[in-house]
Amino acid sequence: MNKITFLLLVIALFTACVSRQVEIPMNEDDIDYAKIWEPSSYKKGWWYVTGEVSDSTGKKYLIQFTIFEGHHLFHKGFASHQAVTDYTNDVHSFQEKLKRPGKNAGGDSSKVFLLSDSLVQTEKGFKLYGRNRDFSYQFDLDFQKAMALHGSIGMISMGHPEKQKQNSLYVSYTNLFAHGYLVNNNGDSTEVTGTMWYDRQFGNFKEMYWYWYSIRLNDYREIMIFHFPKSQYTIVEEIDGKGNVRHVTNYEFSVSDSIQKNKKYFPVSATLKLPDQNITYTIKNRNTNSFNANKIGPLYWEGVCDVEVNGLKTGYCVTEITGKRRR
Repeated sequence: MNKITFLLLVIALFTACVSRQVEIPMNEDDIDYAKIWEPSSYKKGWWYVTGEVSDSTGKKYLIQFTIFEGHHLFHKGFASHQAVTDYTNDVHSFQEKLKRPGKNAGGDSSKVFLLSDSLVQTEKGFKLYGRNRDFSYQFDLDFQKAMALHGSIGMISMGHPEKQKQNSLYVSYTNLFAHGYLVNNNGDSTEVTGTMWYDRQFGNFKEMYWYWYSIRLNDYREIMIFHFPKSQYTIVEEIDGKGNVRHVTNYEFSVSDSIQKNKKYFPVSATLKLPDQNITYTIKNRNTNSFNANKIGPLYWEGVCDVEVNGLKTGYCVTEITGKRRR
């Protein structure tokens, strides 16, 4: 890939200036949920899968698979972020790949791919394949509940509810049973199982700084906290055992400056109180070595935290912090 092509790819994936003016639908009747999977005509978007898996001895790993799409003027680009965190050995392995659409990157109604990284729809769920410099993996991801429509119809504001152009289409499968194999660069294969969370999101929004917490409880419920520090706008949702989404309005949310990087702080740990249910969720950082330095966006932290409910450990949380703050 020459320098000019590389520069155009980075611009397409990172810039906030586009010529496409496709608006996000405002009504449920205008959203074609069957086509949400496909590559979009919007400025930016991604297919995202994360989850914790473990082997027969109890060793735990975090898998992160993300393929990004981006538009700038007449240019389109794809990027892949592949990360594996080995918590037993305190190893975090991350690799970014960039490609133009074509034989090496793209998607259709059933598959998205970049080189050997791919997510494929099946009748039972998905097949997931990923590779970076240190690990490769393949998983079957089986549906366990219906698709979750964030914001009730699959549309949320990315931090600026007063501006329609900052809306995003956003749907998830929040509890997929994952079973497959993780292979290290020595060729050693380990069978692992666990649960994973799949997101499909896209839009013309400009906001790229957020704190995202996906609490995954042992009783097959999930809680999502999506906080935008610039505007102090926060979304809190509960997803029940069937995939139904309930928007939470009565809550108390706070973060802590738990990790420092480049003289800035990444609030990985957080607390969510739900007074109506007399429940306090405490998100506690498990490690510090989960930073992903990349070319298409800001440095971000993506890792697993432990979750306590009223002081009792019950589940885990995958946290993504792209917004940095100073004390």
